[in-house]
Amino acid sequence: MRSASIRSRYESEVMILARQVFCKEISSHKSDDAVSLVKSALLILAEDQAFISLNREKDDLAVQNEISLPLVSSPARERWNVNPMEVMIGDLSISGWMDKIDGLVSEVDKHLNDDGLRRQPLQILKAVNVVLCEAWDFIQAPSSNDPLQSYIDHALTFGSGTGVLLGIIFMEVFRRLGVKMEGTAVNGTFLVWPHLDDSVQMVFEPCKGGKSWMIEEFSQWRSSSSSQHKSDSSIGRLLDISVVQTLEPKSNRDILIFILKSLKSAYWKKAAKPRPGLTPDSALRLDMTSSSYTTSNAELPVGAMLRPEDLQLAVMASERLVLLEPRNWAIRKEHGMLLYHRRRYDEAVRELSICIALAPLREEESLQPFVERLHLMRTESTWDIFSSSNSPSAFV
Repeated sequence: MRSASIRSRYESEVMILARQVFCKEISSHKSDDAVSLVKSALLILAEDQAFISLNREKDDLAVQNEISLPLVSSPARERWNVNPMEVMIGDLSISGWMDKIDGLVSEVDKHLNDDGLRRQPLQILKAVNVVLCEAWDFIQAPSSNDPLQSYIDHALTFGSGTGVLLGIIFMEVFRRLGVKMEGTAVNGTFLVWPHLDDSVQMVFEPCKGGKSWMIEEFSQWRSSSSSQHKSDSSIGRLLDISVVQTLEPKSNRDILIFILKSLKSAYWKKAAKPRPGLTPDSALRLDMTSSSYTTSNAELPVGAMLRPEDLQLAVMASERLVLLEPRNWAIRKEHGMLLYHRRRYDEAVRELSICIALAPLREEESLQPFVERLHLMRTESTWDIFSSSNSPSAFV
């Protein structure tokens, strides 16, 4: 019992520490180039994994209390001064996972030396593709609905992940080899290119089987009417030359936003699996003028049949999005609605009120009645109506 209790306290401490270090990493006082994408991705993973482990420990304790048997738990030692780089994620610490990136860099270095290649950006690009795409088989996941595909340990272990996550790994390897890379999301994929001058000369998809082009090749493709190009189903072949010529590189913070949005979406879909089609703002689409809404709070579909662990992980991703873009009203709106479904009503009212202050008038008009209703219910201490037998929340 004591071992499980210590482990639970340790996981709680890791969650707090990972969030604190993440906040420091993305601090507005730091230049964007100083924000480490790999370290930030590992901190996101560390916090989420600690939360999942903590839930499992609580389940074990609940079973122990229920059946009154000695709890069998993995050994754990009490730690109160946790070094964030020593936090374990699977079999490796955060620093261990970063060392794994160093291992990829060493393999590229060896390939360049063995082949006697000059260390020009194009030669380095080819060497990185040989090592990461051919030797390590990094492939883009066919779907981003599995949250595991948005975690960097999964990509480094199994060679599979979302396009943006693979892009982070490629960009970090290039950075350590002295080549600055830039990237952005386009038409459902992630494109990267070397920062050579003010123009985009080359773009490619950072994965096995991914396409790469020079600008001239895009021009040839656009002017070609061959059936071969028309039948090519790769995302890259669908890009228009005008799109490539106007590619705008995303900042490191923007790229982290891509990852967190993917995680939030994946966990929401898992949380809402018992209720297909439910979205975080479903409650806002209720007819606010209907008699059912004005006479019965039970019509609000708050938290109905949602999986609590997945819902909380979606909230955690949303919290980090707010940290990255505190003045983005759309992010705050969805965060407020996630808090509402999580039944954290005071926080939901606060977030949606901030959203109203930032949002355009049309959004204010749709949100204001809902927020006023929530605020009134909170101040009147009538939240217990959500757990009434007539409320869908009773099925949570």
